[in-house]
Amino acid sequence: MDAEQQTLDDRKQLAVRALTRADRFLLAVAQEIPGIAQRLRRGEIAEVKLHLEHLLDGLGSLARLAIDIERLEESLGRTRPEGFDLGQMARALRDFVHAQEARDWPGSAEVLETRIAPQVPRWRHLFHVRLSSLQSAPSTG
Repeated sequence: MDAEQQTLDDRKQLAVRALTRADRFLLAVAQEIPGIAQRLRRGEIAEVKLHLEHLLDGLGSLARLAIDIERLEESLGRTRPEGFDLGQMARALRDFVHAQEARDWPGSAEVLETRIAPQVPRWRHLFHVRLSSLQSAPSTG
């Protein structure tokens, strides 16, 4: 096996581990969003501050992972017609951050529940498709 093939296999293995972790994160996000939104509406900001930081960091990391996965699939000679809508998630996250900066807690809760939460099942599905594809792909070596 040459170095390029080994690197590709290593990238594939890393992607499989990252996709597995991403699924766990998205499952937790889907379960936590309703409670976070309720607390935001009640103005219990201190209680959810850490959750919000983890949520934003995690979703940003997933966006970068989605880009990396699509690049890896291209390098494996695969393309998927069904892609991640990074623009929609980016706009929702931007609006979420703007509402928080304006201290518009009901607005933050609204963006979280109506614009971010509905994307979570779709992202989980897309990550599952990618994970299955990578797990079934033959080794390059």
